[in-house]
Amino acid sequence: MIQTFAQSARVGSNGGTAAGLVGDYDTVAQRIAEFHRAGIELFMLQFQPFEADMRIFAQEVAPRVRRLLAD
Repeated sequence: MIQTFAQSARVGSNGGTAAGLVGDYDTVAQRIAEFHRAGIELFMLQFQPFEADMRIFAQEVAPRVRRLLAD
């Protein structure tokens, strides 16, 4: 992945893995909070299957991110 991105900087369907947005709910929430603290305010996320994974993200990850940023 790193070698591929070094040859051609782009955002694609594997952008989440390149950004480290993979893992359990706590890991993904922590990584998003780290990006936010570094000044990143907008994320373009991809879910597959969309509805089911978006629902999980909203129920499990988003509340964790809010709690982390509230501290």
